[in-house]
Amino acid sequence: MRSSLAFRLIASAGIASALSVIYAQDAGRTVDAEPLGSHARQHLQARVFDLGLDSSHDFALRTVLSDELGEDHIRMDQFVQGVKVFGGEAILHMRNGEVRDTTDALVRNVRLNPTPTLGVSEALAADMPLFIASMMGVITGIFGGVLRDIVCNEIPMVLRDGKPYAICAFAGCWAYLLMQKSGISPDFSLWSSALLITALRLATWAK
Repeated sequence: MRSSLAFRLIASAGIASALSVIYAQDAGRTVDAEPLGSHARQHLQARVFDLGLDSSHDFALRTVLSDELGEDHIRMDQFVQGVKVFGGEAILHMRNGEVRDTTDALVRNVRLNPTPTLGVSEALAADMPLFIASMMGVITGIFGGVLRDIVCNEIPMVLRDGKPYAICAFAGCWAYLLMQKSGISPDFSLWSSALLITALRLATWAK
């Protein structure tokens, strides 16, 4: 029973590996997928506007399958500004290096800003409630530090030092919000709230 289960697992892994390798193979014919993927990408890029897309779109090879009739089927993933579009793909059907047909499942009208903007000022500009704006500022500040510590291969400080990290950020965000609602200049509000957060953090470390 165990040997049968192990055989099935090995067989499944072998099938998955065969589908993901850089070469596509059918009965008696091996096809180098890389040149086909490059050709398919150039073909799609040259027709990006005809496909209802724009210049921010790009394509990357996923798989190449070759059938017994001598056709190669190149599946390309859709990207917008370097971000993969969920469900967006095109399958190009080629014979002897020429595209004969395209199965189009591309996603149109994609609007994407890949740069995260979750700060307090962006939340205010989007007319969000003050509490939501303050929480977005807290999340931005905290997770910026978390990512810093992870990149440095350390346990995030917010999880190990026991100090009121989030409370300090929350107070600073509300200071910024109140100054903005009072008509104080954005630059002064920004630097004042940043100094407040820094002073609160130093005060917690001094204890």
